[in-house]
Amino acid sequence: RDIPILSDQSEAAARMALAAAEQGKFAAFHDAMFAAGPPDPATIEAAARRAGLDLARAREATGSERIGQEVSRSVDHARQLGFEGTPSWVIGTELISGAVGYEQLAQAIEKLRR
Repeated sequence: RDIPILSDQSEAAARMALAAAEQGKFAAFHDAMFAAGPPDPATIEAAARRAGLDLARAREATGSERIGQEVSRSVDHARQLGFEGTPSWVIGTELISGAVGYEQLAQAIEKLRR
């Protein structure tokens, strides 16, 4: 789930990601957005183009009530779980917030396996 908490443009990027998902291109948009840099109108549009989205359809979707409700649900869900950063991970019953790196995630998984 995208949780748009980093900047005002995070919500615009999350909305476009959901529009991309509707077109079956979430992964392509996700990868293109991370390659494009911090979200702003130009990088979001560039990522959408690179992902091969139908831009007219995507722009319409980003302004829709269904996309707005899905973004709100994601934010509410994150708050309920106690997420304080992105990315956030749930491994077993352990909550890990922030870009902690491979080693910490691997240790948490190994601990759960034991």
